[in-house]
Amino acid sequence: MHELASSLIIIGILITVAAFAWNRTRKKPMDFRAFFMMGIVWFLMGLPLMSFMDYSVSAIGLLFVVTGLANKKKWKKNAASWKRTNKGEKFMLMMVMSIVAMLFIMGIIVYMLVESGAVLA
Repeated sequence: MHELASSLIIIGILITVAAFAWNRTRKKPMDFRAFFMMGIVWFLMGLPLMSFMDYSVSAIGLLFVVTGLANKKKWKKNAASWKRTNKGEKFMLMMVMSIVAMLFIMGIIVYMLVESGAVLA
């Protein structure tokens, strides 16, 4: 089970590095509204993890929320929009969303198989 989790993490890191390398040509200002929303998600995802982990996920979420709120004046100016993205960026976003959705579905399937006892961890 640990091999699957570590391979999924490595795949995620490779996809992230590829996305940053591919999108490096155009400099964009920071989207602090996205930081705020990402912080809320991390904080909420960290709450159930506190029972068997430390507070690190929730702490990172709070850090993102604070960063987003500290720069709230820049939300409107730097907000990303689907209309302002070019075709290459739209393609990359769709690919990333598709891969994340597939990994999420595969994770649910693996979890269900392990919980039912069909696959021994």
